[in-house]
Amino acid sequence: MGGPVRLDPARHLSRYVEMKKHSLRLGLSLLPLVLCACTQDWSGGLESARLNKGGTEMSAAVALASSADAMSVSQRRRDSAFANHPDTGSLVHYAAKVAPRRTGAYTWHAVDLSEEHAFRAMASGELTFQAPDGTPIKLAYQRHIEHPDGNWSWVGEAADGQTSVITFGEEAVFGTIPQGNGQPPLRLTLADGRAWVVSADKRLLAEIDNEATRPTSPDYLIPPKRVQAAGAASDGMAAMAAPATAGASSSATTVIDVLVGYTNGFAAARGSQSAAQTRIRNLVDITNQAYVSSQVNAELRLVHSMQVTFPDNTANEDALEKLTGFRAPSTQLPPDPAFSALRQARETYGADLVALVRKFNDPENDGCGIAWLLGGGQSGITPSDEYFGYSVVSDGQDAGTDGKTYFCREETFAHEIGHNLGSQHDIETSKGDNGTPQPGAYAYSYGYKTSAAQGNFYTIMAYGDSGQTGYRVFSNPNISTCGGRACGTATADNARSINNTKGIIAGFRATVVPGTSGLSNDANADGRSDLFWHNPTAGSEQGWFMNGSSWTYGAVASINPKYQLAGIGDFNGDGYADLLWVDSAKTQVWVWTGSAGGSYSTNLLRSYPAGWSLVGTGDVNGDGRNDIVWHNASAQKLQAWYMNGASIQYGPVSTIQSQYRVAAVGDFNGDGRADILWNDQAKTKVWLWQTNPAGTFTVKFVRDYPAGWTVVGRGDANGDGRADVFWHNATSGKMQAWFMNGSSVSYGAVKDIDSKYRVAAVGDYNGDGLSDIVWVDQAKTKLWMWTAVNSSFYSVQFLRAYPVGWNVYGG
Repeated sequence: MGGPVRLDPARHLSRYVEMKKHSLRLGLSLLPLVLCACTQDWSGGLESARLNKGGTEMSAAVALASSADAMSVSQRRRDSAFANHPDTGSLVHYAAKVAPRRTGAYTWHAVDLSEEHAFRAMASGELTFQAPDGTPIKLAYQRHIEHPDGNWSWVGEAADGQTSVITFGEEAVFGTIPQGNGQPPLRLTLADGRAWVVSADKRLLAEIDNEATRPTSPDYLIPPKRVQAAGAASDGMAAMAAPATAGASSSATTVIDVLVGYTNGFAAARGSQSAAQTRIRNLVDITNQAYVSSQVNAELRLVHSMQVTFPDNTANEDALEKLTGFRAPSTQLPPDPAFSALRQARETYGADLVALVRKFNDPENDGCGIAWLLGGGQSGITPSDEYFGYSVVSDGQDAGTDGKTYFCREETFAHEIGHNLGSQHDIETSKGDNGTPQPGAYAYSYGYKTSAAQGNFYTIMAYGDSGQTGYRVFSNPNISTCGGRACGTATADNARSINNTKGIIAGFRATVVPGTSGLSNDANADGRSDLFWHNPTAGSEQGWFMNGSSWTYGAVASINPKYQLAGIGDFNGDGYADLLWVDSAKTQVWVWTGSAGGSYSTNLLRSYPAGWSLVGTGDVNGDGRNDIVWHNASAQKLQAWYMNGASIQYGPVSTIQSQYRVAAVGDFNGDGRADILWNDQAKTKVWLWQTNPAGTFTVKFVRDYPAGWTVVGRGDANGDGRADVFWHNATSGKMQAWFMNGSSVSYGAVKDIDSKYRVAAVGDYNGDGLSDIVWVDQAKTKLWMWTAVNSSFYSVQFLRAYPVGWNVYGG
């Protein structure tokens, strides 16, 4: 819908309906709009929950799902792949004909794996892992992560709160399974082309003495401040300096782009490049899950991984210096030519940090890793520190000169990246020769290690002592998953430190690789919401690619007038918004899958039975793709379809009294899963269904609300990473946002708006992390935007007039 729009017939979209040319000429005019702010808090008595949530069984009459339909593309794609053992009730099946192997403290048990069991555990909510002694270990499903290269990770939690990350690939599976009771976790790994479960003897582990278990020197180097290498500009180095401050923390998730190089020896040890890349995905996912568990609002995004030819039998410090082009404390070097392609890839892919992963060699590596400790000694982190955004990680196991085999910790990658983020070891380990602790970026940037009387444990950045229990968290006094004890103190708080340094690290390189913005309504994957227009009379659809209050026009596509736009979301996780269409008879649902060129491919999802209505889209199962929420008021049922492109896996069916209607779908508590907001038909009460990992819901009453108010949208009004609720009272000419934290509400300022205007769409149209509001007049002829300046103030822009017959949608 442009002025005018010109379409090349050769670029017309091929769909199940005919494509045609369409052009519009629209005139613009200006109209004053008054906006003022005042404060108001809605009050009203709260009452106990009366909302019913029923069983998860599906009646035959509903007929939305079948076991065959529930098989996702991910399940079907590995029929003949690595983990293809049938599901017999456990992820692992021990190979009776292969004798266990013993290497020092470790015992290797050959197993066959059932990826099918992992998939079914997503639906059932529980994965069973049979330990070598026959004990069934139960893991509660939390989420799963699917990657563009086909690798995916299953994330679960044991009864004691310890997490498990199991990564599946075409040729390998890696992961750890917590056993509890202070026992070392079981390790799931690959050797000789098959899967093994590796158990460890805690007593024998304590006897291993090498640089990995009892280091004599730190595994970090501290860069000098404001070192500018020759040719730094060509390397993309930033020249500005802006020290990080303790007040720089943000509750929104910050994405740090990471490039991983792996040696040819590492790939050979894993058996193939495919297996090596699966392991790297596992290391990154372990790190990200540790952030989640530690309340660190950061995420590593693997933008690229590549093989490099470099020996594994050298000191890690030497490798780090050659990779960086600098020898501590002050000598600049030419980078080793072996790393030229890797360093260039940093610029090509816009990686903020680079890690080199090598096969562990003991004693040659002098430990399991090393990194530059940015901001060490409270020196502050500046953009010029991007020059030192490198780390080296040893991975796997090796027998040292004493003949004792040792595995590097699964958390080594997270540990070394932690140094890049300004985090130091525990206070005791950090002490120099003079006995004085050496801090990281802040005085509290320490890991945490306790005495036997205080729990006898250590966190990711700490160096554990013999016999201590390691917990996969960064120190944080506000969490208590370390055996029921606080995982840090006010002076040992890596989580706070990383939350303060993440922003400047994430700015070391401009983003190059487009990714999923987290927006369900981003038509061109530029990190900004867009507008979608439909003219049912003309049978036309068009997108506006927004950049604040400016926009460019997408192509106009034809659509049979009998179809209505029913929903917008990114159903395949590629960052491009897809469109859902239903016919006027409400019997079929189709998806238009968006692409980089602005065109769509069309798929019939399925027919669906009478009585069901598509009431919202959101990421219900936390896999990074939007899902579809359906409601049948007459049958008193609600169900989510877990989407993978045009493939569907069916969530459980929940029961809801017929008097309730879905008001909004969004992640109101920030756990990565979309929740459901309900109100009653009388529009007097609000309830929240918080989504659980198994697809069930926890029901919470939010509050009563006064007559005249209507939920008109959901988005992030205050930039805290959680969905908020936008309310409008057309009679009184008022608008207000509720800032949500689960079922808790804080109230935004009440804004005045002329009663002739209606909310048309809510989205982040300038990509600043705050939701903006698009308004139309009752005559549907003019379009305005309220651009969020902060959580309590909007600037107002007139966008344009538009012709009769067009309706705007924002997701």
